Amino acid sequence: MNVRAITGFFIIGCVLIIAGYDVWAFMKADTEGTISHLLMSWAHAYPIMPFAIGVLVGHLFWSIRNDLKKENEILKKRIKELEGEK
Repeated sequence: MNVRAITGFFIIGCVLIIAGYDVWAFMKADTEGTISHLLMSWAHAYPIMPFAIGVLVGHLFWSIRNDLKKENEILKKRIKELEGEK
């Protein structure tokens, strides 16, 4: 098993643990105990937090558009090559 697969399992595991905790917190304390309620409370108290989260998410996903564009160009080139072989 390579590191990429282990990282994928780790991320899935973290998401499941967080979701499970959120369900448990909701059952114990209604919406007051959920992660989303706490994050919204923090966002009102510290307006920089939503901005910082937006910067982080933008940093993680900004390059997707370029990667898809490169992949699309490669696929178009391969299709032209295959059409030329016929």
